[in-house]
Amino acid sequence: MPSRIRIVQSDFENLKRELLSNSLVEQGAALFAKHCNSNTGDIFLVKEVQPIPDEDLTYKNAVGRKLKASGLIKLVQKALEEDLSLIMAHSHPGSLSSFSKTDDQNENEMMPRLLMMTDNKFPHGTFIMDSNGRVNARFWEPYSKSPKAIDWVNIVGRPMKNLPTSSNNSFQKKVNTELFDRQVKMFGLEGQKVLAKTKVTIIGAGGTGSVAGIQLAYLGVENFLLIDDDIVEHSNLNRLLGATKNDIGREKVEVLADNINCINSRAKIEKEVGKISEKNGSSKHIIDSHVIFLCSDNMLSRASANDLSLRFLIPIIDVGVGIQADEGKVITAGGSIYLSMPGEFCLQCLNRINPETIDREKMVAEEDNACYVFGERIASPAVISLNSTMVSQAVNMFIDLVTNCLGNRTDQIKCFDMIRGNMYTPRLPKNQNCRFCNKLKGIG
Repeated sequence: MPSRIRIVQSDFENLKRELLSNSLVEQGAALFAKHCNSNTGDIFLVKEVQPIPDEDLTYKNAVGRKLKASGLIKLVQKALEEDLSLIMAHSHPGSLSSFSKTDDQNENEMMPRLLMMTDNKFPHGTFIMDSNGRVNARFWEPYSKSPKAIDWVNIVGRPMKNLPTSSNNSFQKKVNTELFDRQVKMFGLEGQKVLAKTKVTIIGAGGTGSVAGIQLAYLGVENFLLIDDDIVEHSNLNRLLGATKNDIGREKVEVLADNINCINSRAKIEKEVGKISEKNGSSKHIIDSHVIFLCSDNMLSRASANDLSLRFLIPIIDVGVGIQADEGKVITAGGSIYLSMPGEFCLQCLNRINPETIDREKMVAEEDNACYVFGERIASPAVISLNSTMVSQAVNMFIDLVTNCLGNRTDQIKCFDMIRGNMYTPRLPKNQNCRFCNKLKGIG
């Protein structure tokens, strides 16, 4: 199973600056990462990039560098205190992107010692980057006597990037060029391959989630995790895309999964029946995701998704719609889309989460599972045209995020006024010292 390092874009840029600051001398840095076992392999979530000061080195030159014992002890103490894996990174001046014989010899001496110093509690690794920016990485499991390859470096940013390591021998994804010919003209062949490999979690398989799942299936996305606790009711049929009277009483995730498979029989779909806020094991599946579509209609789900996003470094595209009407007269109607990027900003620091509403929803949830209007137990108005408008904009944001075909020119926040018919970008103040971003980032 493939192993990955996942790192936010700002941290990767800092790492790159540290390692490539001097092309004539080998440079180094330390990565502190939370190790997680996912369903598809090991993932190292980078929490911090720390430079190695010259005073902690015995020497450094064009062919190598040596860390003092005192310098290593400081790094080990930090790893132990925070329960983090230590990944030692260094540059290779020139174009050597594979591990050298000297690297092998040094690791064979250092890694067993490093594992022992951290009580064999978690794995540790090494990372190299050549002067062209090509990377390679590997890790040592507790009690192991040889390393395992790390196959990918996932960079969480705008755009998302998946860098293969030099030891990556994975097969190239094949694309049905006849089916996706018109899209390849827009994304390029590589962009279409990226879409096929991207795993999307959809939280909420209702009015907006069903539209999102079907649009993503048509785009060529082949990996899904669907989470919802609800069943199809007769009143859902006016906006639950693809659902019919025969689906009444079925779980919404099952209906959406069937519709996705009808569009793309190659799609791999995981389904979870339950609320994301119930901590029902979803995180074990979510950790493999590249992007979360948040299509839930309550604040409690939004807060729980935000927590998982920060912990596992996964962007969220939050889709919200709302209509207020009184006896056939619409008072307000519209929607919003928020792109939450770990390492930059979260839904909490974008003022997208209201603690008072969460408290009200908790009280309402004790009575029943009705829809929410501002936290109250009232069935809210809904129409498929508004859902489709907002989801289409969200999917456009997703396309730009993973393929970069629009040059990352899409706004991170979009709002739509249905009455006036205009899409606009509000100026919302961001909390520069968000304790959620700082505390939860990459802790698994």
